[in-house]
Formats: sequence, structure tokens, C-alpha cells
Amino acid sequence: MQKQIKMSVRLIKRANSIMRVLTGCEVHKVDTTVERRTKWLKSLGIKTIFDIGANRGQFAMEAFQIYGNIKIVSFEPLQDCYAELLKIKSTYPSLTPYPFALGDTSEDSFIYRSSYAPSSSMLEMDDRHKALFPFSADLTKERIRIRRLDEVASEIDVEPALLIKLDVQGFEDRVIMGGRKTFARAKMIITEVNFERLYKGQADFNKVHSLLHDLGFRFRGFLHETHNKTTGCLDFADAYFLSDITIYE
Repeated sequence: MQKQIKMSVRLIKRANSIMRVLTGCEVHKVDTTVERRTKWLKSLGIKTIFDIGANRGQFAMEAFQIYGNIKIVSFEPLQDCYAELLKIKSTYPSLTPYPFALGDTSEDSFIYRSSYAPSSSMLEMDDRHKALFPFSADLTKERIRIRRLDEVASEIDVEPALLIKLDVQGFEDRVIMGGRKTFARAKMIITEVNFERLYKGQADFNKVHSLLHDLGFRFRGFLHETHNKTTGCLDFADAYFLSDITIYE
């Protein structure tokens, strides 16, 4: 029960932040139910979610709390995290997890597995990341399979409207380039973006923004921001993009 309460509080805070980002309005009176605070999310008519970089299903669980038994397709190459997704599927059968990564190629590869699983990446971790987050610094290589999103999406029945969540630690541009057609079909995109160099060869905010803008999306703001504790500079954040069609509906 306490876990559900904590999740509800987190959802309320997240929904409140999203509302402020997309409408430009500061909400002074906090609603007491997730239903009210996420009403606008439901109004988008999302029917399918692609959860790219699903980890242990944290985002999927929040989405189920908002949308109910919505169709979620999760992509997670780390085997122990994928096993956790299978456990969630036993409770939410509309979840379909895939045990591979996404990129701009289809091939066997490897991932840099971090001692802090969410920091694992297809890219080698930069020393700056290790200094800022020492608990994530221990790395091992893990063999994985990587595929192109457009190739995979052609095998999936995608019911619109589509929301794509992207959390791949600097590999965002490769995922987008391997899934241009699929991304162009989305109504909303939530993606982590970097402002400081945390991974070698990473895509930064400007790169991700440019790619999504070319596909017909507009940046609407940040949900969560992580700042350097010493300098106050923005290190990375969760960015929200809406399709032009959605904005002018």
C-alpha cells in the first residue's frame, strides 16, 4: 500500500510538472487524485506506448496507473531487467517486452553495463559521468542484440495515438535515425537529453531537438531536470515534444 501511495504522489508531481510545462500555467491548488492531475494526458488519446530503454519497467508501471490496461511495447537489452519486465507482464498482459536494444543498425553488439543499471549505455561512459555519479562507475561489457525500430515496428500492430518514451543514455540519435518512420507517427515523445558530456560520442539536446524538429515535432519543455550540485549547471533532463498536428488540433 505504501508503495502505491508513493507511486501516486510521484505521478501527481509529474503530472503537475507536465501541466505547467505544456500550458505555461502554475497550478496553485494541488488536486488530490491521480485521475484529475492526469486528465490532460488521457485527453491525448494515447493507445500505444513504445518504452525504449525500459529498465525494470518503472515508466510502464506509471503509464498503467494513468491509462489502465494500455498497450505498452518495452525494449530492454539487459537480461536481468528484461526478466523483471516479464514479471510485470504476468500482471499486465498488455505489456510486450523485447530483449534487445534499438539503434540505426541491426546486428549483434554489446552494451556497457553499469553498476547502476539505469546508467548502462551502448556508449562508453565519460569520466565526467563517473566523477558526478561514482556509484555508476563500475562497467562490464554485456553481449546484446540491436535492431532498427522501423524494422521492429513493421511487425507490431500499433494502434494510434502513439507515445514514445526514450531513455537510452546518449544513444538517442541512433534510435531516432533507425526509426524515422515510426517516430513520425507518434503524437508525443518523452526523451532524456544531455547538456553535458556524460557518454563518449553521445547525442546532446541540440542534436535530438534537430532530429525531432525535422520529423514534425516541437519542443514543449522539461519535466525533470538534474543540475550539477556545485555549479548549478543543467546536466540532463527529460524533454517533451508534441507533433505539430497535436499542437494545432
